[in-house]
Amino acid sequence: KECILIFSFDDYLAYEILVRKNILPLPKYCDIIVVGQARNFIDAMLDSEMYQMTHLIFPDTDAGQCCKMTIERRNPNNIKDLSPLFPEDGSLIGFLRTTKQIEESKQCLKHVSDAQHA
Repeated sequence: KECILIFSFDDYLAYEILVRKNILPLPKYCDIIVVGQARNFIDAMLDSEMYQMTHLIFPDTDAGQCCKMTIERRNPNNIKDLSPLFPEDGSLIGFLRTTKQIEESKQCLKHVSDAQHA
C-alpha cells in the first residue's frame, strides 16, 4: 500500500484541489498523512515507514528539505519525492496560486474545508 506524506495543511488542501482538477500527475487512492506541525514529524515519519511506497510533498524550505532528507535516509528504497512536479513554486499551494486557478479553487477549497470541519 502507498501513502502520501504532506508537510502542511495548506499543501494538503492544494493536493485535494489539484487531484480533483487532474492538473498534476499526483498519486490518488493513497492514505494521506499530514505533518502539520514540527512536533508531529517523528510520528508521521514512523507511520509512513509501514507503507511499501511513500510519496513526499514537502516545501522547498530549510525545514521541508531537512525533513525530506531525514525520511529519505531512513527509508531510501520506498520514497518518491514529488517536488519535481512543482520546482519553481516551492510548494503545492504555490503551484496552485501560480496556475491562476485561485477563483475556481476557492469553491473546492471551501468544500474541502467544510468537509474537514463537519
